Amino acid sequence: VELWELDENETLIVSKFCKYEHDDIVSTVTVLSSGTQAVSGSKDCCIKIWDLAQQVSLNSYRAHAGQVTCVAASPHKDSVFLSCSEDSRILLWDTRCPKPASQMACNASGYLPTALAWHPQQSEVFVFGDENGSVSLVDTKNASCTLSSAVHSQGVTRLCPPPDFSQ
Repeated sequence: VELWELDENETLIVSKFCKYEHDDIVSTVTVLSSGTQAVSGSKDCCIKIWDLAQQVSLNSYRAHAGQVTCVAASPHKDSVFLSCSEDSRILLWDTRCPKPASQMACNASGYLPTALAWHPQQSEVFVFGDENGSVSLVDTKNASCTLSSAVHSQGVTRLCPPPDFSQ
């Protein structure tokens, strides 16, 4: 994991730190809402929580049985994020809990989830895309898909709802 920063004049990108703590390629990174911590996911099936100021890994979790394809930080809660993996599972994480990961039973299609994004206004709602081109809306309170649609003929690689995403 490498952290980059713009210099004072915003003319040069400077490496702040580089750590080699994953055992394989890092496939996804997200910064938690406070901006002080980041989460990385890797092909080594691990999730790591990073303290950006101290430049250290705080926790390492091996909760997935397949390589991690996406992590997404909640814009509403600093300790909450999502992860998905080639083990077909989506996990909801809350780092304040003794057992921080809980499985979302919302991937009934059987296709691998490949992309995640939180709803910008509704703190309990996220969307995920899968390898078959479907996009689904999920309410974390009941872990169910409230809406799902096959919108692409190829796999979804990234999701980014606009700030005014309200429907």
